[in-house]
Amino acid sequence: MRRSEGYIYVEMLAGFFVCCFIGFSLLPMFTAINSARKNAELDTKAAHLLYKQLEAYMEGETLPLTNELDSGTFDITWSMPSDYPGFMEGCLKYESFEGKSRTICDLAKR
Repeated sequence: MRRSEGYIYVEMLAGFFVCCFIGFSLLPMFTAINSARKNAELDTKAAHLLYKQLEAYMEGETLPLTNELDSGTFDITWSMPSDYPGFMEGCLKYESFEGKSRTICDLAKR
């Protein structure tokens, strides 16, 4: 340590900048993982809501209204596809975490 003449300070600054570079290069990856996790939660919730609504329809309940869903971000539409007579198609439309519009559809037979 005698007569280091500032080399410790330079090494400390270099180490600090390397740590900052690693931290700032990992930050976008963590935000991408976080948004993908939130999108997966929304996808799972949307699929579960659509499944519950179609299951209720198959059990003989009337078609549910859009405002009966537990979240205002999901919008469900019903149609009878001409390709599949006797089936009811339910489509659930929602916005992803990034604000993109997503739609999932499924069929149910009564």
